[in-house]
Amino acid sequence: MNRLLSFVLAGALLAHAGGAWAQAPMTQGDALRLGTTAGGESSEIQAAWLRAVAAHQAAAYLDTVRETVAVAVEMARGLRATGAWSALDVLRQETAAAEFTVDALRVRTDAKLEVERLAHMLRASSTTLALPTQLAEVPPEPVTMPPLAADASAERAWALRTAYLRYGAAHQRAVL
Repeated sequence: MNRLLSFVLAGALLAHAGGAWAQAPMTQGDALRLGTTAGGESSEIQAAWLRAVAAHQAAAYLDTVRETVAVAVEMARGLRATGAWSALDVLRQETAAAEFTVDALRVRTDAKLEVERLAHMLRASSTTLALPTQLAEVPPEPVTMPPLAADASAERAWALRTAYLRYGAAHQRAVL
């Protein structure tokens, strides 16, 4: 029920946003904010966003490599024409290229599936959902949280815990 409700809320948020999803790529922060407002499933939506962008990035990379493999096959055929390579060498190169092409197409299909999963979680169309072409670079060293943000985070956790305990006490009084 909670999941259904969050899908309805996400659909309402997307309907309110109109065509804004098609104009600008959805950032990881957008996915996190939308998930937080849509019933607290932010970690699932953020993970789906990361998988979709990473799969799309891998598919784009393999498309580039596939072009290089096609050039290698043409080069092998040229070497065969000059007599530098045997027919068996050319066949090996063509077989490796065919296997790589199948693998690249499988990765492309998996990337489309991940985008579809994310679109389904957000109740959006995968054709209107714009994602960045690649993930952000990983910082060379771990980033530490500034002291002010750490204090705010600890304060928020304490406030949430206090509110939870107050809610539990009020609920017990109401039941008794």
